[in-house]
Amino acid sequence: MGKEEREARKRARIEAAERRKEALAEARNQRAIRSTAKKSRALGFIQVAWVVEAMIVVIVVLVYIPILNQWRLELMGKLLLPVIGSILAEGGVAFGGPHIKKWLQGKFGKPEA
Repeated sequence: MGKEEREARKRARIEAAERRKEALAEARNQRAIRSTAKKSRALGFIQVAWVVEAMIVVIVVLVYIPILNQWRLELMGKLLLPVIGSILAEGGVAFGGPHIKKWLQGKFGKPEA
């Protein structure tokens, strides 16, 4: 085996190692892109869902409340308070979540992706 042949094999090994590294990096990037897309869909759903829920409650209150008798009105009042509270909590989480994440990343020194 000549010197040129050894160098050619060495170059081939180095190039193969570089191609493997590039393939692994590309696979890692694709996984990150898919994961971010899933998170974005979930976050988008959460940010829209509480608004839709609030609109449904408003419609129910405007349409259904005027035709209720007294005891049903009291029951509706007791049921609406927890529902409205949960909708407001969901809205607060949807609004505050990204801000809390940025604060934590800044506090613990994690770079934003």
